[in-house]
Amino acid sequence: GFVALSLTLKGYYEQVYGKDLIVAGYFVFAFAFLSAGFRAVGGWLSDKYGARAVMYGTLISSIICCAILSVQLPLIPFAILSSLVGIIFGIGMAAVYKHIPTYFPNDVPVVGAMVGVIGGLGGFILPNVFKALLKATDGQFTSSWMSLTVISVIALIWMQMAIKKLKKKELLTQEA
Repeated sequence: GFVALSLTLKGYYEQVYGKDLIVAGYFVFAFAFLSAGFRAVGGWLSDKYGARAVMYGTLISSIICCAILSVQLPLIPFAILSSLVGIIFGIGMAAVYKHIPTYFPNDVPVVGAMVGVIGGLGGFILPNVFKALLKATDGQFTSSWMSLTVISVIALIWMQMAIKKLKKKELLTQEA
């Protein structure tokens, strides 16, 4: 989501809010700067509260913010909320990487690289999804936020199912 929004927000500010390239660039810079800066906060939070708790918080926050952004907002609320999504995504990126040594202690470099590749692919695929949705909805720019809401819901459900499966497996291992 972070890479995709870094690539597409400029056009959003230009086409939806009529901002020129320079002003749009400042808004995108704020989004990217906050996201990158809060990645360190995400690492600290993951160390302090656990990566799983941080992931729950970021996914739920992402669902709420992206759902709100799915409605056309005035410029300032949009800029604030989209920057908040950047912060949430930055914190979430750190929590994802915190999970790696917990679940894959012997394969941290390989799994870390795979996570990076998947993130890069998302940054390549999502802008194309956003463009297809824009075309399919006759120019509804909010469709990108709707898709991020759905992706966040799916990720939350998937995470919960994976945790239940792991807990069940741990119970079975403890009984054996």
